[in-house]
Amino acid sequence: MSGELPLECTHLARELAGLRASTGLSLAGLAARTTASKSSWQRYLGGTQIPPPELVTELCALAGEPPARLLALRELAELSRRHPQPRPAPPTPAGPAPRPRPDPACGRSPSPGHACRSSVTCFVRSQGCSQLA
Repeated sequence: MSGELPLECTHLARELAGLRASTGLSLAGLAARTTASKSSWQRYLGGTQIPPPELVTELCALAGEPPARLLALRELAELSRRHPQPRPAPPTPAGPAPRPRPDPACGRSPSPGHACRSSVTCFVRSQGCSQLA
């Protein structure tokens, strides 16, 4: 595994941390009022482990929040761990614009002001008229 947490786990961890913050409890205080230890809470709030549903319910009760939404997020995080999906590759920046191809009539690259006297096609193209070329 790449070491990156699934987005669902990161989202759950942020929500749990927000709930903990709303209680005003430190990790030690949270451990004293729930069935999990301080080190377990560190793992849950850091997203490296997913808390059991009972613990999510305990935290919601301390924060005065209904547990349904966080239990749903917990389930999504659990599923993302069991069935990881590859993240899409980031878009690659566009490279430099392709260079214009040399004109077959004279072999020179078209550029503003380029007018090959030996080729009517090259001259017409240099003037911006593609219908005659």
